Amino acid sequence: MKKSKETVLLLLLPLIGLILNAQTFNLNLPIIDQDVIFEEKNGLVAVEAEYFYKQTQTDIRQWYRTTKDSSAAVGRDEDSNHYLNASNGSYIEVLPDTRVTHSDKLVGGENFSNEPGQLAIVRYKIKFNSPGRYYVWYVP
Repeated sequence: MKKSKETVLLLLLPLIGLILNAQTFNLNLPIIDQDVIFEEKNGLVAVEAEYFYKQTQTDIRQWYRTTKDSSAAVGRDEDSNHYLNASNGSYIEVLPDTRVTHSDKLVGGENFSNEPGQLAIVRYKIKFNSPGRYYVWYVP
């Protein structure tokens, strides 16, 4: 039995959809092993945001990686992919974006929290060898 191009395409479409969905869902998972520990040397330690080992408080929103070839499709996200401006061509953002403009409703416990540790937490393991005060810098 000879299959037409249309039949082959119809058979492949569900498979393509599964692959794309798998990529979307994997963008919220860690890309490093939970045993990885970043170590401070001479008062400095550098950790890229996308190298978290665990995510918690993710019932409402989660952090997702965006790269040149991948971005999550998990609800509202009105900004464009800006991987070119990101270190190593990759960044994380918390999604879905339920408050993009000042006119969008501010909903406590959903799109903001005035209490740390309540929404979409990413975790990193860091070993500090030198005592002192350390600062977290955001470099766009």
